[in-house]
Amino acid sequence: MWKEQKVVAADGIPQAWFGSAVAVSDTVALVGAKNTSVGAHASQGAVYVLHNNNGVWTQVQKLVASDGAAGDQFGTAIAMHGSLAIITAPLARVNGRTWQGAAYVFALSGGTWVEKQKLVSAGGVAFDTLGTTVAFNSATAFIGAGGVNQAGNIIPRKVCTFEVSSHRTGAWVEGPTLLSPDPDDTTSAFGASMAVSDSFALIGARTSTIGANLGQGRVYAYARNHGVWTPVQKIVASDGATRDNFGVSLSIDGTIAMIGAFGATINGQVSAGAVYCLEYVAGTWTLTHKLVAADSAAATLFGCSVSLCKDALLIGAYAANAYRGAAYVFRRVADLAGNWKQELKLTASDGAPSDVFGYFTALDAKTALVGAYPAKIGANVGQGAAYFFARPSPGEPD
Repeated sequence: MWKEQKVVAADGIPQAWFGSAVAVSDTVALVGAKNTSVGAHASQGAVYVLHNNNGVWTQVQKLVASDGAAGDQFGTAIAMHGSLAIITAPLARVNGRTWQGAAYVFALSGGTWVEKQKLVSAGGVAFDTLGTTVAFNSATAFIGAGGVNQAGNIIPRKVCTFEVSSHRTGAWVEGPTLLSPDPDDTTSAFGASMAVSDSFALIGARTSTIGANLGQGRVYAYARNHGVWTPVQKIVASDGATRDNFGVSLSIDGTIAMIGAFGATINGQVSAGAVYCLEYVAGTWTLTHKLVAADSAAATLFGCSVSLCKDALLIGAYAANAYRGAAYVFRRVADLAGNWKQELKLTASDGAPSDVFGYFTALDAKTALVGAYPAKIGANVGQGAAYFFARPSPGEPD
């Protein structure tokens, strides 16, 4: 009942990496191809808009930055809510500064996506790479930056915030920069994953050192107090271990969140991976369930991506089956414990080794979307593909 549709770019080229970022909301999907050429500009990057018409997804528009240049990698990260999207270009040159990075705000107007604003950090410097990750709610955009090794020095990771200054015009202005609450943990990958709701923000630091455990990982919970986003809790797995990478992926829906730990060892299987369920109860985020694949195996990296939508969860495992990849569907059980049960394993019907299906995933009420960005299309190595799966309506058999 989960009907598959494979989509490729109408103008796809080798090494475009179509499917290297994905987002879906109702009948609209955005698929990034961050390495594609635009005209003579190699690796400028683009994002394709697809529309669902009577169950069939069709490309309707191609988005590029109005001032895009070679090497920008526009489309590295995408966040979309309704008629608004923010698309990043972390390798963009800004005022002559290499890889300072930028993000672009697009709005849906009259059926067409239109670029509205370019976001850059006033204090940005070369190699900041603003735009490695992005998440936003109705008031605040969180954009990850840093982490680049420049001449032997790691540019510290941080999260730049931008606030909506006017709901009438939709303009965004730069707000405070969020730095790691544990600055001595210099290789924590703070901000390499993020998830936000109207009230909460979760920022991952997947390679944080916890005690003697290198790379165990942690997640920082933030709350908005008097207009300021403040860290209120540090979240770690009670059974965490070295190189779990807890926080490699994050997704939130209301007071429930999911945290990927794709390096976790399960029953002796190294890097089988796990996903932890987090619930906000009595003012505290609490880990309530640990999810693993029914066919858990070593080095499959289950939890590399997580996408939560109400009672359904999509989990990527891009290294499964010689890196063909897989994605698992879990659904919340209607019991007192609120358990989650695996219902389905999705794979590409034409998957090939090294397609890494599941590296990027997105989920909404009607659709699961999975990227396979290195996929070979015809003779084009690395052109990339995206797979849509129609979710059954409640009550329908899976």
